Amino acid sequence: MTRSRTTDEVTLALLGAGFVADFYMQALAYVPHQRVVAVYSRTEERAQAFAKKWNIPRATDRLDDLIQLDGVDLYVVGLPTFRHQDVCLRLAEAGRSLLCTKPLGRTAAEARTMLEAVRARGVRHGYLETEVFTPALVRAKELVDRGAIGEVVMVKSREAHFGSHSPYNWDPELAGGGPLLLLGSHNVEFSRFMLDKPRAVEVFAWTGTLVHQTPLEDTAVMLIRFDGGKMAQVEVNWITRHGLDLRNEITGREGTIYTDITGATGIRAFALRDAGYVLEKAPATTGWIQPVAEEPFTYGYVGHLKHFVDALRTGAPFAETFEDGYVVNAIIDAGYRSARSGRWEPVESS
Repeated sequence: MTRSRTTDEVTLALLGAGFVADFYMQALAYVPHQRVVAVYSRTEERAQAFAKKWNIPRATDRLDDLIQLDGVDLYVVGLPTFRHQDVCLRLAEAGRSLLCTKPLGRTAAEARTMLEAVRARGVRHGYLETEVFTPALVRAKELVDRGAIGEVVMVKSREAHFGSHSPYNWDPELAGGGPLLLLGSHNVEFSRFMLDKPRAVEVFAWTGTLVHQTPLEDTAVMLIRFDGGKMAQVEVNWITRHGLDLRNEITGREGTIYTDITGATGIRAFALRDAGYVLEKAPATTGWIQPVAEEPFTYGYVGHLKHFVDALRTGAPFAETFEDGYVVNAIIDAGYRSARSGRWEPVESS
């Protein structure tokens, strides 16, 4: 069972010291009632460098020691996807509450194994999906729940950039898939969120490799049919040159909501000199640029970490759990089967 807490402050251990871990630390600076007490990385040198950068008191490359460390309330798994199953199973076996970044697994089978483990041990488990906590999409959901556009019948969601910065995400065995999995996990859960998480029935998908020399797809389009005939369209790729592109369309019987998270930033500039960091995966820092202000807020990192910290403090349920991560993996698995068969494929989840 989950260990009991004795203070109002939530103590965190961060597993991972890479790209997403940096975003977590940026976001946690805005989250009250929490403290990061330790960080793990695969090498002591990397762990120590990350701890020094973010003023974390303990750094280690010994995962088992950190799992057994007293005084940790919540473990935040920000490791590559191919390590999720092993690490989450070890945390569950030790009775530790945990959060895991997306996608939960490389496949639905991996995700199901993790879900069964946390259920069996009775630990609290959260799925770190940022998309549903972005301020724009939280506001869009408020409009939906108010009935402003009537019953939602169709959701379209796009995420694109020119490819992962991590070498392991280009390895089919390690990554589990290309943008359909690694980006599409965001879009699938956003679509479920806007439709109030109905059961996904079947999927039709196309994948292609259009630009990169890679055994993975670099482009995908997927249709999802839910109970009651509601639909979602997911469009993802690693062939978009201008940086991260996040757009959504929510259509109801009485209106439509559009969001453009990285295109309509409120800032547009023309720079002849180097502008520095502009936005995630931006290829250029001169010419016409559209910087994103406060990316940890804009992309939902602050929102989702604050939610999980507050929920653990108060005993409230987690809004996103391993159940959600498992369903997302099952939908995407069906997408890959459809891309191979050329037919609609059933979503196999239970």
